[in-house]
Amino acid sequence: MLARDYQEKRNFIRMQMDVPATITLKHGNQVIQARCLDLSGNGMLIMSPEPIEDDAIFHIVISSTRPNLPPLEAEVKSMRCIEKDGQYEIGVIIEGIN
Repeated sequence: MLARDYQEKRNFIRMQMDVPATITLKHGNQVIQARCLDLSGNGMLIMSPEPIEDDAIFHIVISSTRPNLPPLEAEVKSMRCIEKDGQYEIGVIIEGIN
């Protein structure tokens, strides 16, 4: 048996997914159609066709993959935005669930 030196530093595990997400920015009420790539207890990773500046607070609706489960609606804060292949990978923390 191998000894494991690795220690998970996250407080929550990440659930991998690839589901539609709708972002509504607070300033100007701009709506962006994006995708949620993963979700944890306090954050998520979003792929967007538009960049979002760091520290921006916005509303997001994550579509449910089950008909009897409502979508997840939350207020989030962007922590990083990295361009990847013409899209933007946005890491956010969840400020509140609606």
